[in-house]
Amino acid sequence: MPRPFVHIMQDKDIEENYHAQFMEQALQQAGFETRILRGLEELRWDAAGQLIDGEGRQVNCVWKTWAWETAFDQIREVSDREFAAVPIRTGHPQNEVRLIDVLLRPEVLVFEPLWTVIPGNKAILPILWSLFPHHRYLLDTDFTVNDELVKTGYAVKPIAGRCGSNIDLVSHHEEVLDQTSGKFAEQKNIYQQLWCLPKVDGKYIQVCTFTVGGNYGGTCLRGDESLVIKKESDIEPLIVVKE
Repeated sequence: MPRPFVHIMQDKDIEENYHAQFMEQALQQAGFETRILRGLEELRWDAAGQLIDGEGRQVNCVWKTWAWETAFDQIREVSDREFAAVPIRTGHPQNEVRLIDVLLRPEVLVFEPLWTVIPGNKAILPILWSLFPHHRYLLDTDFTVNDELVKTGYAVKPIAGRCGSNIDLVSHHEEVLDQTSGKFAEQKNIYQQLWCLPKVDGKYIQVCTFTVGGNYGGTCLRGDESLVIKKESDIEPLIVVKE
């Protein structure tokens, strides 16, 4: 069975440029043909109502850097009611193509499936804490500032934020230790037990570990002089040595 042609969809952002190029290389090494789409401007409908790119190739398999939450925001903008039907367009040539017209079309396979929104949303963290309180891999998290969080200090995080945006770190003395701005200020927040990153040679270090197929796949270190790791934070040198 031939492998599908994969369109790599990204926003116009320098970090997403590198991310998309890395994934293109990985997909090509796995035997897939690919093309990177920066933004949505070149997408259009053909005479049969099929979604095509600027070269006339049909779009039916997508890997994306766009967050699903961006598509949800588009739905909220055009839907009058909370539970309205998904307002994707039918493919008339004069209609501008939106993100939801791509990701929510039944004939388009998205490599990051829709169900990943649930574990990827920080609103699941208070639920996990209620199911597994004091688990060693969890921090106390709630939808309000409870008494325990007042004692420990807490982090304020938007439920679908990214890249360290709109984070407040508050100490047990109610002192703001660090604060970031961003585009997620209108989202609902969760409140999580304060647990500051270790400081090494003047930088706070975050260990980012990845899995592939359920097994360890790699690690990178992000470092910043501030307490919050952001999109602009450095990737630090890392070497693994045998003990």
